[in-house]
Amino acid sequence: MVSGGAIEKAISELKFIIPEEILDLVFLKKAYFYRDRPTNLDREIIKKVIGPRVMVDCNLLGGTDYIVPLMDIYRELTEEWMAVYRIPKEFTDNRSVMSILGVMYINPFMVSAPAGNNVCGWSHIMATTQAVLEAMSPIPNFSSSDVSLEGENVIVIRDARVLPQFSYARVLLSYDEYMSNITPRSYIAFAKMCELAVKSYIWKNRVIPLDRGEITAGVTLGAIKEVIDEYKDAEQMYQDYRKDVMRKVLMMNDPGRKRRMITRLVGGYK
Repeated sequence: MVSGGAIEKAISELKFIIPEEILDLVFLKKAYFYRDRPTNLDREIIKKVIGPRVMVDCNLLGGTDYIVPLMDIYRELTEEWMAVYRIPKEFTDNRSVMSILGVMYINPFMVSAPAGNNVCGWSHIMATTQAVLEAMSPIPNFSSSDVSLEGENVIVIRDARVLPQFSYARVLLSYDEYMSNITPRSYIAFAKMCELAVKSYIWKNRVIPLDRGEITAGVTLGAIKEVIDEYKDAEQMYQDYRKDVMRKVLMMNDPGRKRRMITRLVGGYK
């Protein structure tokens, strides 16, 4: 059983890979006069690298497929036939909407005929019969993709001339602060992304000060400088890993997007 979460695993991996003396040198800087010296290495790494960079990138690349019912949310209708919804955080598990994929006008959790008769049961005969009826019926307006995200949890429907009673928004939500939405089997991939981000941060913030110390004080830094010099390609490696690997890992961790991708590749009813 894996103890802790994705961030705890990432911090643990960092301490196995990067010498602790270098982590202390970069993240636990010496105190100046009345300022207190940071004492928690894990918190400093999260505050300076994982939070502002890795977590932000993961939210931009991934997210969680989520369906938000709009019936109980106040909508503002404009003169241009647009509907504006300001979604409260309690409707999104206290997370932010990163992207809006579309709005559905049928209940996505029930088998629905085009006429609007919701059926609670399901069987192969019912599904086949429904498919035949839908093939012979005119295509109703089941959804709209003319939607956009205009602010934090603010969505706008632009073709809102007629809005049915039941409306559901399919959105991508950000991850929580513990990355608890990804499975334990993806912790190693997340830890690798954190490792490259930390190495890039170390090289960017220490390579010039170390060279300045050699020039002004004549101090030979030896192994510390050699190790940090090895991180000069970490930034490019981070960007490549973010684009080529982590995007796929995060997508496969979202059951909704994964299922739709497989359906598009191999086909299938619904």
